[in-house]
Amino acid sequence: MTPPLSIWFRCLRRRSQKSRRMSWTEFEPLTARFELPVPRIARTWEKARR
Repeated sequence: MTPPLSIWFRCLRRRSQKSRRMSWTEFEPLTARFELPVPRIARTWEKARR
């Protein structure tokens, strides 16, 4: 499990309003269908300060 996927998995488990939580076996098909975009740096701190 990669770090971004583990973070996404934890967030989805927390957002459940029912007592039923999502397991990793239920989460795997979601990762195949909805891929996370590659993170990129939009702005550096140097440019944000100007």
